Amino acid sequence: MVQNDIVMNIGLLAVDSDYPNLALMKISAWHKVKGDNVEWYNPLCSYDKVYMAKVFSFTPDYGYYINADQVEKGGTGYDISKILSVEIDRLQPDYSLYPSVDSKTAYGFLTRGCPNKCKWCVVPTKEGKITPYMDIEEIAVNGRENIILMDNNVLASDYGLQQIEKIVSMGVRVDFNQESPWISVKERLPEENKEYLVVLDNRVIYVAQYNKNNKSWLIYGTGYTYNVVAYMPIPSFDEILEANRDVLERIKEKGD
Repeated sequence: MVQNDIVMNIGLLAVDSDYPNLALMKISAWHKVKGDNVEWYNPLCSYDKVYMAKVFSFTPDYGYYINADQVEKGGTGYDISKILSVEIDRLQPDYSLYPSVDSKTAYGFLTRGCPNKCKWCVVPTKEGKITPYMDIEEIAVNGRENIILMDNNVLASDYGLQQIEKIVSMGVRVDFNQESPWISVKERLPEENKEYLVVLDNRVIYVAQYNKNNKSWLIYGTGYTYNVVAYMPIPSFDEILEANRDVLERIKEKGD
């Protein structure tokens, strides 16, 4: 990669999440390789370009003036169709952006997309059907042996299963960060008058409805509780069938 003749000052702004943002980390790595200066956005400074990343569509946008010649916005919260260029996407993330991430930890994806079509999830629209993305050896580099994988449904692909076998043989530790359909009540609260599966702080699961007025949950046959820690929508049989159609077809093909 050729370095810039003119050194640019680059600002990064994570609008709605403190969680390590892979896109910003790779953008940072790309600019640093080119010889540019990169830092978290500081409103008291001026920049040649600022990259803004927004994860969620329902969170507030950054409401202040951006002191930069160029501003580029990305992430699901802004545009679900926007992706990194291949040149940037294949780079190792710049972990120095997040001092809390130790030298043994790495973040990444083995697959992108999901075969399911859950109506509350944006992944199938954004990324399509599940496809291979990276090899575990591309993530577990430079002594990083504690891997946080953010795949949406790695178990739903043959490639994902092969990668899991490879992970076992390599002896690295893995946290499948995104594999749960449960939504934390700290992340967002559900709509009223709909049934949800809920899990209490004692790990018992019930069917319940959320009451917005008193911020409690009505558990059928039990009464109201405030001890719900997470919930998930209850799909119908037709939704389950449709969401898993690709998996069922793959099983049928193997049987034939």
